[in-house]
Amino acid sequence: MIAGTTGIFFFLIGYLIGRTFWENFLFAIGIILANVPEGLLPTVTLSLAMGSQRMAKRNALIKTLTSVETLGSVTVICTDKTGTLTQNRMAVAKVENICEVKPQPERFSSLDIALACNNTKEVEGELKGEPTEVALYKAATESRGHIENIRLREFPFDPERKRMSVIIRIKDKDYVMVKGAPESILPI
Repeated sequence: MIAGTTGIFFFLIGYLIGRTFWENFLFAIGIILANVPEGLLPTVTLSLAMGSQRMAKRNALIKTLTSVETLGSVTVICTDKTGTLTQNRMAVAKVENICEVKPQPERFSSLDIALACNNTKEVEGELKGEPTEVALYKAATESRGHIENIRLREFPFDPERKRMSVIIRIKDKDYVMVKGAPESILPI
């Protein structure tokens, strides 16, 4: 009774605001089916499928219907506008040490470590690599110059470890240098 009454109510409201008979009829049937528990599942599935079809027409590919439902409940979308606002140029503005290091005879600065843990390559006078690494490479070479070293082993950045490590040899001594998230590096 409630489902039928709601369907008729919305059919009449649609008629009063000037929608066509078939638009009102289909909407009323949808309301009636959605209010009956057995009709809820096919109604939701159909509406999600129609939503994903509309999104596909706008070049948004949806692999699973539940993604459309999740997207429908989103209230805030944060996006990275790299290249639009920042002109895709990164640079190091300031270098700070976040912890005290015990004095050592051969002490390396943060920029020395950033240079050692870096895969940026100089090709015909141009730097090639990830934007963050290129910015660190520029800052390190401008500030400290190159450090002659031999890379013995590399442990690439891993999202789980949140750090990159290299073993390098400088003047017949081996060092482990690490670059990454502070919460990953400080405990070790």
